[in-house]
Amino acid sequence: MEHSYILSILYEMALVIGGEVSVKPLLNKVLQRLLYHTSFPAGLVCMQVPSGEADAAGLIEIRIDAAVGDYELAGLVGQTIRLPVRLLRGTAERGEDAALLAALPTESSHYKAYLRLPIDGQGVIVLLSPQLPDSDLPLTQLFQPVMANLAKAILLCRSHDDYAGGLIAARDTSQLALATSEEKFHAISAAVLDALIMVDDTSALVYWNPAAERILGYSAEEALGKSLHVLLTPQRYQSTAIRGFNAFSSSGQGPVIGKTMEIEALHKNGHEIPVELSISALKLNGHWHAVGILRDITQRKHAEQEMRLLAAIVESTDDAILSKSLDGTILTWNAGAEHLYGYSASEVKGQSISLLVPADRPDEIPGLLERIRHGELVKYYETVRVRKDGVHLPISLTVSPLRDAAGRIVGSSAIGRDITERKRAEEELRHSEAGLKEAERIALLGNWELDLVSNALSWSDEIFRIFELDPMLFGATYEAFLNAIHPDDRAMVNQAYTDSVKNRVPYDILHRLLMQDGRIKYVNERCETYYDDTGKPLKSIGTVQDITTRRLAELGMQKSNRALHALSTCNGVLVRATEEAHLLDDICSALVSIGGYQLAWVGFAEHDAGKNVRVVARAGSHIDYLDHIEISWGDNAKGHGPTGTAIRTGEFQVVQDILHDPQFLPWREQAIARGYASSIAFPLFDDYNHAFGAINLYGKEPDAFDADEIKLLHELAGDLAFGIRMLRLREERDHLHQRQQHNDETVKQALAGTIQAIAVTVEKRDPYTAGHQRRVANLSVAIAMELGLSEDRITGLRLGATIHDIGKIYVPAEILTRPGQLTQIEFDFIKTHPQVGYDIMKDVKLPWPVAKMILQHHEHVDGSGYPQGLKGDAILLEARILTVSDVAEAMMSHRPYRPALGLEAALEEIDKYRGSHYDPAVVDVCLRLFREKGFSLSG
Repeated sequence: MEHSYILSILYEMALVIGGEVSVKPLLNKVLQRLLYHTSFPAGLVCMQVPSGEADAAGLIEIRIDAAVGDYELAGLVGQTIRLPVRLLRGTAERGEDAALLAALPTESSHYKAYLRLPIDGQGVIVLLSPQLPDSDLPLTQLFQPVMANLAKAILLCRSHDDYAGGLIAARDTSQLALATSEEKFHAISAAVLDALIMVDDTSALVYWNPAAERILGYSAEEALGKSLHVLLTPQRYQSTAIRGFNAFSSSGQGPVIGKTMEIEALHKNGHEIPVELSISALKLNGHWHAVGILRDITQRKHAEQEMRLLAAIVESTDDAILSKSLDGTILTWNAGAEHLYGYSASEVKGQSISLLVPADRPDEIPGLLERIRHGELVKYYETVRVRKDGVHLPISLTVSPLRDAAGRIVGSSAIGRDITERKRAEEELRHSEAGLKEAERIALLGNWELDLVSNALSWSDEIFRIFELDPMLFGATYEAFLNAIHPDDRAMVNQAYTDSVKNRVPYDILHRLLMQDGRIKYVNERCETYYDDTGKPLKSIGTVQDITTRRLAELGMQKSNRALHALSTCNGVLVRATEEAHLLDDICSALVSIGGYQLAWVGFAEHDAGKNVRVVARAGSHIDYLDHIEISWGDNAKGHGPTGTAIRTGEFQVVQDILHDPQFLPWREQAIARGYASSIAFPLFDDYNHAFGAINLYGKEPDAFDADEIKLLHELAGDLAFGIRMLRLREERDHLHQRQQHNDETVKQALAGTIQAIAVTVEKRDPYTAGHQRRVANLSVAIAMELGLSEDRITGLRLGATIHDIGKIYVPAEILTRPGQLTQIEFDFIKTHPQVGYDIMKDVKLPWPVAKMILQHHEHVDGSGYPQGLKGDAILLEARILTVSDVAEAMMSHRPYRPALGLEAALEEIDKYRGSHYDPAVVDVCLRLFREKGFSLSG
């Protein structure tokens, strides 16, 4: 029920109550209006409800003072009858009780429903009906103030009735009778609420009751004896009033005598008040007196003004206001209806309301009228109406039943409002809100507003989705918001908001949310606060964006970057490492300083009885942790942690939450005390894919290791294991190399001794060339050293030179020692000794090309040598050196077929054939040795 409708009922009842001065018409009119507003067909009033006990049938004797709507009850007015006590006593009540109402003294008591309304100590009103009428009105509560006002009005009307009776008696009796009733008159006049005044024939006030004091402001002492016209009459009325009073004072007649009129009277404080004035003439002691009753009608005037204003509003409003009968015939039509629908009042009055209804809604009007017939108030009914020009308009209707004086529904009033713009705005708003919600959903962005006056917090749908909270269960306060934030971030968020409000600056922060299942979300929150003119904060408006995916990606990227950096650094350490212990220490240090881990350590699996894990390297905070724990890689209580399990199974092990993971139970207390929250262990494998140890890392937060980071760390563990294997292999190789070098040296020494023995054997067969190979070897070594050959090549050259003529062992001794000229056949036979020497030595496994040196020591760089006719670089450098040394030594030594030719002849010979037979560089060195450095074959 609309508030304005209830107020209109109360206002009307107030007008009815205030408009009567006598009890009987007051009761009848009030009863009639109550029947109208409640739809009850009949009712009665009893002004005096006895307090005594009821008889055995539950009945008491009581007088009916008024009755409306039932002729039998109306005929009992003024009579004392017997009525049910339960119907008359008690608080206001609306109910149905056919048995109770059967006791009513009517020939055919058909009443089954009643409404009891007590009149605040002045009796009771009972409304009756065959059935309980439908009504949205809160009847028992609605009429409580009406009954209170009625009780006061009854008292006033009784006083008025008594007073009026006294006046009549005074006029009809003698002066003695008047004097006898004077005491009664004063009592009555003191009790009435209307002002009662009397003026004599000089217009002097001679009577002034208490109500006059209250209404007009003057006390009796101030008013009595004063002129009515001076004291109470406004200036604009005084001349007329004086003329009329002068005529009255002489005749007792006048145009206002015996009439009631509305006029203004002066109040003591100078302002005018509207009053209802009734004037009667009274002749006392031969002089005419005027008796006036004044009722303050200020409130009634205000109400009338409001009614006029309401009527003006009805006529001037843009809303269409019309009334129609129960068959849908239009009865009234305001200007707003003309404007809205396009029809003038003359065009539609008497027409059916269906004129305005679209053809596709044939059942709408019959349905609405049926609801009205049942007394229903139809509020905010949205529909479509057709204008005169054919345009269809969306409108909102409020339709109310209209009742006659007996309370019967006789028609309806309708208020129609064009909601075209509202519909358009609603559609735009829906579209905008839908777009906004969709944008918020896509962007994971919600908005909120905090009323700092009421501490009321409002969230958008997206924020509830972000926080994963049920709007119906969420306590929408700032404190409830804080409770949804991660405990470690609450103080920071609260401080950020407090500082923002205090310093009047927006804030932009990142914080976490802790979900009920333990998940963590990351949000970016922004807020700005608004203030009044005095600087008082009024409200804060902000946004919350779920950045969990982005933040986790950032954190993952940071972790991956740190892991990559650590991996790169560790690979550098691996490349430069020369010792295993230093490698492990440097790797652990890099993982802590660059990777950001709290602790890094490497443990090797011991093959003792307890299968213990021995710590071989460590770095980070609280490394004493490793001194207080025992770790095994066996299948025992101390071997089921991440380290032991990784070594035993060959699979990496991760504990993302040390506090709650049972795998870490034996070491949990020590780890938590040092700030470790997560751990991971990677096995280290040997060449046979057996784990020989593990590298372990610890983080300061739960869930510190994501998939990408684990992948990089897995690679690092593999690189570290490879580095350890390579260092161990290098150490083993170096040891073997040292042994090999020792063995090679022994073999070389043995070979050198063997070759020396062979050389001696050859020289024994040719006494004239005794020492030739040794001297050639010495000269060849000297040349090689000048040329910068390595020590190893020089060693090989020495051995090759020492036996370069070993092939002569197959040349007969008589040819070698013959003093005369050799025949061509003999010389050709000697020329075979390089090939023979090669054949002898080619299958001997030596680290130097000794066999080729022997084969090529008679080759010339121009190809003129033998046995193969090789040229240039096709001849070994060692062979080219050997060729020059062999020629030089041979020419400087005695031969059977000639004496020694001397040093200069030999040097001239090799210089002569420099570049043709002999290598130029070798010749130059040989010449320099003899001519500049004083080399001597004998030396």
